Amino acid sequence: MLKLFPYLEVLAIDEFPGSLRRLEANLAMVGLIQVEKAEGALMAAQMLSRRSYHIVFVALEMWEIDGLEFLGCLSRDPKLQTTLRVAVSDDGSVRRKASAIRSGADAFLSRPVSSERLKRTLTNLLNSPAAKRGTIVPLTSARDWRRTPDWSLDELTPWG
Repeated sequence: MLKLFPYLEVLAIDEFPGSLRRLEANLAMVGLIQVEKAEGALMAAQMLSRRSYHIVFVALEMWEIDGLEFLGCLSRDPKLQTTLRVAVSDDGSVRRKASAIRSGADAFLSRPVSSERLKRTLTNLLNSPAAKRGTIVPLTSARDWRRTPDWSLDELTPWG
């Protein structure tokens, strides 16, 4: 297991437990060890009202609340402006990706999600202008996170 992103607190949202388990396993493969899961948008909304996360992975194929609609709600919520949003979809078409970005996603992943593509997406996301909304330290190279950081977790949390 890589230890590239051990400091990030992540929320994974999907209505299908099997999809959540697969995403959690891939996140663990790239070193994301602080992953919480929400089975659906309503559970996620409750969790997001209680605490903040660095990154939220949102499945677009949900029945309870449309994933695109949920992304829009997240992007408009002033308390969640520093949270990075990643859309995850079974449909990897350009149209679906564009819809996700318009709805508020900062990044897009199509299933099946490989560990390598997830690592590349996270690296790009953490170095993107979207990451500057919060206080996430940009990732300059994978080697940077293998050493002991000279910052504390308090400096990384956008909620102070």
